[in-house]
This record gives sequence, C-alpha cells and structure tokens, in this order.
Amino acid sequence: FIIPEFGAVAVVVLAAAIVAIVAIGSRSRLGIMPRY
Repeated sequence: FIIPEFGAVAVVVLAAAIVAIVAIGSRSRLGIMPRY
C-alpha cells in the first residue's frame, strides 16, 4: 500500500491501537496489582 492517505490513516489507527493496548494493560495491572 503506497497510498499516502491510507498510510496516514494506518499511522493514526496504529497509534490509537497502541494507546488502547497501553490503557487496557495499565488498567489490568492496576486491577491485579493494587500496589502500583
């Protein structure tokens, strides 16, 4: 995929996915380990 528009959208989607994964991971860690 060499389409610039698709590339921009892909970057945004990947960034959002990473943020969501980090948020879910932090929530699960907080739920499992109240120490943090």
